[in-house]
Amino acid sequence: EDDGPRAGLAVEAPSLGATVDESLVSLGGVGSDGVASATLSATNVQAQFNPAFGADGAGSIGYSLALTGSNVASGLYAVDPAAANGQGAAIVLNQVGNVITGSAGGVDYFTLTINPSTGEVTLALLDNVWHGDTTNADDSVALTLGQGVLTLVQTVTDADGDSASAAVDLGANGVFRFEDDGPRAGLAVEAPSLGASVDESLVSLGGVGSDGVASATLSATNVQAQFNPAFGADGAGSIGYSLALTGSNVASGLYAVDPAAANGQGAAIVLNQVGNVITGSAGGVDYFTLTINPSTGEVTLALLDNVWHG
Repeated sequence: EDDGPRAGLAVEAPSLGATVDESLVSLGGVGSDGVASATLSATNVQAQFNPAFGADGAGSIGYSLALTGSNVASGLYAVDPAAANGQGAAIVLNQVGNVITGSAGGVDYFTLTINPSTGEVTLALLDNVWHGDTTNADDSVALTLGQGVLTLVQTVTDADGDSASAAVDLGANGVFRFEDDGPRAGLAVEAPSLGASVDESLVSLGGVGSDGVASATLSATNVQAQFNPAFGADGAGSIGYSLALTGSNVASGLYAVDPAAANGQGAAIVLNQVGNVITGSAGGVDYFTLTINPSTGEVTLALLDNVWHG
C-alpha cells in the first residue's frame, strides 16, 4: 500500500494581514501615506502549513486561491457621490486563474493575486472603496466574507503523484484591509487681507455726517481665498463655513455709550452666538451683529447702535 503526502496546518503560525491606503496621488489622494499594494509574504503564508511528503519523497508544493461562487459579495462598496452617505454599489468578487478581482458597475476596485509557487498573495488597490465612518479620515474597512468562502490552499504532491491539500481562511478575519483618504483643510499660502468697516454717520442713528455705512462684508471671494482645501481620493462632497465663538458673554473690547459717564464710556459690549449669528450687546441693547453665509463664507457686519470711541 502506498504512503501519501500529508497536508495540514501549523500549530502556531504568524497572523496574516495586508493593508492598502487610498492616500495616493494616482487616485487623487491628499495624504502622504498612500499604499498601492500590500502582500501576504511567502514566508508568512508557508508558515501557516505543516506539510510532509511521506515515504515516496519530495514532489512539489503549490498554492492557490479558492473562491466559492461568482459575483461573491465582498462586504465592500463603491463610492457614489450622488448618494446621501456616499455608499455605492456592492463590490463583488470573481476569480480567473490566480487572480480574484473586486468590481462594481464595470469598474475594478482591487485584485488579489497569488504566486502559485511561493504562496505570496498581493492585494493591489485600483480605485477607492466606500468608508462609512465620517469621524475618522483614516478609517479602515475589511474584505469580509463568510467562513470558507475565500481560502488559501496549499497542495502537497509526493514523488509518485499523490496529493493532499490544506487551507486557511482569508475572508472571515479581516485579512485584507483598505484605509481611507480623508479631505484636507488648510490655509492658503497667500491670501487677501480681511476687513469690514461700518460708520455711525447714519440718519437712523442720529448721525450728522454723510458717509454712514450700516453694514459691510467680508466677501465670499476673499473668505474662500483664505483656504486651500482638497477633497482627496473620494472626490468632491461639500464645503461649508461657520463662525466659532469660544464661550458666552465674551468681552469684545468695545463699549456702549453712557452720557452720564465723565468720558462717555458705558458698559462692556459682550458677544454671544446663536447659529450663524454673533451679537454684540450690553445692558439688553444690541449694538451689532456678525452673520455668516454657511454656503459661501460671506460675513456681514451690521451696525445697530453707536459704540463708544475714546
